[in-house]
Amino acid sequence: MVWDSNRIHKLYYYCIKQVIAIFAYLFSYERNMGKLTALLIALLSVWSSGLSQDIYNKWSVDGNFGVNSVMGEFADGYMSNSIGFFHGDIGGRYMHTNLFGFGFHLGMDRVKHDEVGNNGFLFNQDSKPFETHYFRTQAEMFINIGRLIEIDNLHEDIGMLLHTGVGFASLKDSKNSVWFKNWKNQGTDQMLNYMIGVRPQYNLDDRYSVHMDVSMAFNYYQSKTWDFTENNFKKDVHGKVFSLSFGISVYLGEHDKHLDWVIVPKGGSTYNGNDTIRKIETIRTIETIRVKGEGEHFKKDSVETEKREPENDFDGDGVPNDKDLCPTTPGDELNGCPSSDRDGDGVRNDIDDCPDQAGSRTTGCPDIPLEVKIVLNDAMRSVNFRPSNDIIEDTSYQYLDEVVEIMNEHPEYYMLVEGNTDNQGAEGPLMNLSVKRAEKVVEYLVEKGISKDRLKAVGHGGNNPIASNQHPEGRKQNERVEFTVKFNAQFR
Repeated sequence: MVWDSNRIHKLYYYCIKQVIAIFAYLFSYERNMGKLTALLIALLSVWSSGLSQDIYNKWSVDGNFGVNSVMGEFADGYMSNSIGFFHGDIGGRYMHTNLFGFGFHLGMDRVKHDEVGNNGFLFNQDSKPFETHYFRTQAEMFINIGRLIEIDNLHEDIGMLLHTGVGFASLKDSKNSVWFKNWKNQGTDQMLNYMIGVRPQYNLDDRYSVHMDVSMAFNYYQSKTWDFTENNFKKDVHGKVFSLSFGISVYLGEHDKHLDWVIVPKGGSTYNGNDTIRKIETIRTIETIRVKGEGEHFKKDSVETEKREPENDFDGDGVPNDKDLCPTTPGDELNGCPSSDRDGDGVRNDIDDCPDQAGSRTTGCPDIPLEVKIVLNDAMRSVNFRPSNDIIEDTSYQYLDEVVEIMNEHPEYYMLVEGNTDNQGAEGPLMNLSVKRAEKVVEYLVEKGISKDRLKAVGHGGNNPIASNQHPEGRKQNERVEFTVKFNAQFR
């Protein structure tokens, strides 16, 4: 079989049609409205997050160079080979969350008669000589599908972005294509375009990643053939440009990590980023989920009282008159009589964790403000120690100082400091290390003026992981110190 230019073009076009068909299926109205609705709600909720603290880098500069293949109309006697040199683009990208971002890029493709790919990778003998330049600029949306499909399970440094966008393009004859000099007077075919592509990427370090980009651009209102010798106006999609390129991303910002590589452990929400990540992880870590051994989760029980309206209940407390010892005075469900509630929060003293402080109906203790939970969660994730040691890293003190501020602003708070490790070692030494690390943190807080009576240090060794110990990223998350607010009655 002879793989001429037209046959390879048809193969490219068929592959792109299959990719588009897959996305059309995933987002089709009738079959997958639930998926589409869930995605839109998730993106909307992430975008509307209102907190302003940032702990990850969001900006990057991306550059790509590679090959192309154009499809569409040529004048008689003209054609282009299957693989063309060259394609190049450069752009900037802003990730609002670890799943969702925007970008802008400028690109250029050369279309020529004698590139590689026709007649067994020989120069094209069948086309008249020509060379045109295709310039494009686009605004794009990026979706981190690597996080959505958990491709990081293969390796924490592997990711994948889906990008799509719209913009403007210009096709120019190379004889007149003097870049931006006398642009309007050079004879330009201007058009609209849109594109879609995928970008597998590999993280080199906190500042750089490399990637491969496979994209397809579709032109609207292209009025010239690719060789720029004839008018061929069409209102619908006319020319198409397939590109395969390799490039590098340079991450900008003062933080240690870019949002491209933020991985949320299982059990947390997938749709998160900058501040949303902290809110979800804080609530998940401090309030709801506790891990007892790998993969074993349980949630705190909530107190729910079923409302009952029995007949002949004079005081309306849910206890029938024939069983109510205080039928004319609202009471509890035990005997119908009011029980002692010193703080007046609706929780009886015998089941109130904070009987002298009005609080929630769940525990009887005051609710912890979200901003306090965020500070404590940041400290949990950012207070680090030297490997296999209880010496606190210098970068940790700024987060401990924020804990000191919380304790000074809330004299009613007591703090339980819990040390945890990964499972790399014997149980006894790991337990001792976790206790020593918690005690070191307590010592620092005492040095900063916090009363030792308000602090307690405990260690759990490797018994309370919050992520898998099978990967370095998970072990790093398990090496932590947790900060849990308690009140006087709970601290005895």
